[in-house]
Amino acid sequence: MDGLEEFHDPEKISERLAFHRNVIAEEQQATEICDAVLTGPSQWWGNSLRGVEQSQTAGMVTILIQRSEVALRQSPPDALALSELAATIAAQLPPDRYPYDHVMKLRGQAMRQQAFVLSCMGRLMEAARIADMAGVLLEQIPIPLIEMARLDLVRSNVARNMGNYDKAIAYARQAGETYRDFGKRGSWLHAIDYEAAAFYSAQNYKRALELWHSMGEHAAILTAEQQARRLHNIGICASALGDFDEAARSFAAAVEEFERLGLLVNRVKSGYSLGLAMHEAGRHSDAIEVLEKAQNELDALGLEGDAALAALTRVEALFAAGRPEEVPAICRMLVERFARAGNNSAAMTALAYLRETVAYGHATPDSVRQVRDFIRDTALGLGGSTAKGCPEPPRTEFTTRLDG
Repeated sequence: MDGLEEFHDPEKISERLAFHRNVIAEEQQATEICDAVLTGPSQWWGNSLRGVEQSQTAGMVTILIQRSEVALRQSPPDALALSELAATIAAQLPPDRYPYDHVMKLRGQAMRQQAFVLSCMGRLMEAARIADMAGVLLEQIPIPLIEMARLDLVRSNVARNMGNYDKAIAYARQAGETYRDFGKRGSWLHAIDYEAAAFYSAQNYKRALELWHSMGEHAAILTAEQQARRLHNIGICASALGDFDEAARSFAAAVEEFERLGLLVNRVKSGYSLGLAMHEAGRHSDAIEVLEKAQNELDALGLEGDAALAALTRVEALFAAGRPEEVPAICRMLVERFARAGNNSAAMTALAYLRETVAYGHATPDSVRQVRDFIRDTALGLGGSTAKGCPEPPRTEFTTRLDG
C-alpha cells in the first residue's frame, strides 16, 4: 500500500489521526523544553538539549526549524545552530517510532533550513551540497511538490549568490508556478520576490523593479514584513538606476518598518543601504554616522564580511567629506581582521595598497571605491553574505524567508 492509498483505509486513517495527536503533543512539549533550555550562548544548546529527557523527538525537530526561521532575522549564527540541531535530531529519529514519510520529510526540512541559513551567511558550497541532500530526502514523501517548491527557493538563493542567475530565475519561477497551481497566493508572491532578486543580481534592474512594483497590486495579501522588504528592494533598484534621493527615501521608510517589526538583521542591512545611498547622493557627512552604526551592528550579528564592506564605504565617505585623518585606524583594523581570518592574498594585497596610499597621502575616494569593489567581487570568507558575482550588502535583496 503506497502513501496515497492508505488514506482510503479506515484503520490507517485512525492510525494517522492518533499519530498527529502525538505530534501536536510533542511540539507543545518541545516548545516548553526550548523555552527552558535554549538560553545563553548557542554553543551550549546542543549539550543542554541532550541532557533533557524527551528532547529527541520529531516535535523537537519541527520547533527547532521554526525557531531557526525566526532567529535568522535577529542572529544568523543562532539560526544556523538551531538548524544544525534540528538536522542532528532528525537524523537520529527511530524509524519504528514514526511513519517513514514523516521522518523523511523532517530530515529534508531540517537540511533545507540549514542550507538556507548557510546561503544567507555566504557559505554557498556547503549550502548547495546540503540543499541537494534535502532534495533527495523530500522526494521520498508521497506528495512532495510544495516541499520541493520551498527547496527551489533555497536553490534559487544559492544559485543567485553563486552568480548562476539563469538558474536562480528558473528555480524561483518553478516554485512560483507550483504555488500558483496549488492556490497559495502568498507563497506565489514570495517566489516572485525571489525571481526579482535574481534579476537584480543579474543587473537587470528594470525587470527587477517591474516585478517588485507588480507585487504592490496584491498589497492586501502581503504581510507587513513583505511590504517592508519591498520598500527596501525598490530602493536598491532606484539606487542602481542612479536615483539616489529616491533610494534614500525608500531605505529610510524600510528601516522604520523593520524597526517597528523588530526585524533586526533586515533593519541593519537596510540601514547600511541608507548610508550608501546618502553617500552617493552627496550627503557624505550624514552617511558617515549611518555607515558607522551599520558596521558595528553587522559585526555584532556575525556578518563580518558585510561589516568590512561597510567600513570601506565609510572610508570613501570620510575622504569625500574632507575627514581623511579618521581613515588610518579603519584601514589598520581591516588589515588585522582579514589577516586573522586567513583571507586570500588578493584581498590582503588590495587592503595593504589602501593602507599605504592613505599613509602617504595618495588615497582618493575613487581609489577607495576600487578597493571596495575589488574586495566585494572576490570571496571574502569572513562570514558575511557577499559572494563573488553578487551585489554588495547594501544592495542585498531581502528574501529572508522561504515561504510567504
